[in-house]
Amino acid sequence: MYRYESGAPNGVFGAFTYQGNGVSCTSSEAPQTAPSPAAPTSDTSSQCTEKVTNADGSIGYTCQSSEVFKNPGAFTCGTVDTGSGAEFTCVAKTPSPKLVDKQVTTQVTEKTNADGSKDTTTTTTTTKTSCSGVDSCSPTTTTNVSNDSTKADGSAGDTTSTCTGSGCSTPESEAEEEQEDEEGPTVSGDGVCTATPACSGDAIQCAILRQTHDARCKDEEFRNLDDAQSKIQTALNSEFGGSDYQPLTATAGNTHTLDGMLDTSTRFSKSCPMLPVVSYTWVGGAPGALDLNVAGLCTYLEWMGYLMVAFAMRGGAEIIARGFV
Repeated sequence: MYRYESGAPNGVFGAFTYQGNGVSCTSSEAPQTAPSPAAPTSDTSSQCTEKVTNADGSIGYTCQSSEVFKNPGAFTCGTVDTGSGAEFTCVAKTPSPKLVDKQVTTQVTEKTNADGSKDTTTTTTTTKTSCSGVDSCSPTTTTNVSNDSTKADGSAGDTTSTCTGSGCSTPESEAEEEQEDEEGPTVSGDGVCTATPACSGDAIQCAILRQTHDARCKDEEFRNLDDAQSKIQTALNSEFGGSDYQPLTATAGNTHTLDGMLDTSTRFSKSCPMLPVVSYTWVGGAPGALDLNVAGLCTYLEWMGYLMVAFAMRGGAEIIARGFV
C-alpha cells in the first residue's frame, strides 16, 4: 500500500499479489477430491492353457492366477502448503488403506526319456505388490525353479529347487511372517450363542461379526420349538397355579358344587330390610308420616328376584344354544 503526500500522482494506491494452490483443471477434468469410503474387496482368478507338444517331444503348459485384496481404510485429504506451492495430499488414519496384489505365472514342462523315466520342470514367477497407508508400496518378484524326476518304475527320483528374487524366503523372513500371523485378527466364541464372541482387529469387521452372530442366534431361538413350548408351559403353570384356578372335581354323589366359584359377597342381605318412615307436614300444619313397611312386601320382592334370575338363565341358555345351530 502506497500513499503520496505531495507530488504527482497525488492520493493512495495499492498493489495486491495472489498465489494459487498449484492445481488447475481443464474443462474435461474434475477437481481433486478425497476418494469415497468403500468396503474391503477381494478378487481371485486363475486359468491354464492347453498342453502343447514342443519340438523336443516335451509337453508344456502355463497357468496364471491373480489375487487382489483392497481395503480403502480411513484417511484425510486436503491441500497442504509444501513451501514451493500447495499440493493435494492424503494422510492415512486407522485403519490405514491396504492393497495386496499377487500375480503368479507357472510354466510346467514334462519330458519322458527313452528309458521310461520322466523329468518335470516347474518355473513359478510371483510378483507381489503390498501397499500400506498412502503412497507406500513395496513390489517384490520371486522366481522358483523346481526340477523333479520320476524313475521308470514310478518311484520318486532326485528333486532340486532354486529361488531368485527379492521375495525369496529366509529364516528371518519366515519368523517375521509367523509373528504377523500371531498378531493378526483373532475371533473366538462365535460358534455358541450363550456369550458374545470376542474379536480383535478391524473394528468394522468385528461389528459385522457381532451382528451376524446375534441374528443367527435369534433365528435359532425362534426355530427351537421345544424350548419355546417349555417356556410357554412354565409361564402358564405359574399364572394358573393359584387356588383361584383349581380344577372342578365331583363330590361323592357325582355332583359338582359351585359355592367356591361364585362371589356371594355383597352389601345387601337376604333378610327383609326395614324401610325408613317418611315424615311430612300437611298444608294446615298438621304432621303426618308414611310407613312403607307393608306386610308381605318382601315376599313379593323375593319372588320377583327368582323370576328375574329365571329369565336371565333362559336368555343365557338361548345364547349358548345358538352356537350349536
